[in-house]
Amino acid sequence: MKKIVNEYVFDLRTLKRFYQVNLRSNFFLILLLLVLVSTISSFLEQDFSFGIFSAIVFFLGCIYYFILPYILARMAYRSFLDQAKGKDCKMKITITEEEITVENKTTKSKEVYSTSIVNKIREKRDAICLLTDRNLGVFLSKSGFTHGNRDDLYFIFNKSRSKGRGV
Repeated sequence: MKKIVNEYVFDLRTLKRFYQVNLRSNFFLILLLLVLVSTISSFLEQDFSFGIFSAIVFFLGCIYYFILPYILARMAYRSFLDQAKGKDCKMKITITEEEITVENKTTKSKEVYSTSIVNKIREKRDAICLLTDRNLGVFLSKSGFTHGNRDDLYFIFNKSRSKGRGV
């Protein structure tokens, strides 16, 4: 049976990365660029009402894409600091074919989830996020694997998919 262990310090930088991975997508960025082109072309054609509308949509999209991950990370970080009495959280994630164990070594808390709740894996340059159907995300640092690796992770979730569960 495969087992994966991932350990990292859950600090403000890690939380920002978590929200960036979950909120930012290439598709949304392309839509944002199309709205920018629409805004510019509207003003060039002197269609000011649609140009202003497009500029507002572009501005709101920029807030969502660039600023919201930082705001959410700061809010979550304050909550984690309160729980950990001012210390950064040391996290240990253990994944087997049956369960995901999320352990906060700083506060000595532990939560266990079934691997069947994972329905998507998002991967970026330095991070992997397991997204679930319960509005929960499990963050893994690519440099934090102490046992197993990225390929083992995909093996576990592809195996659970073939059993009719998960990803």
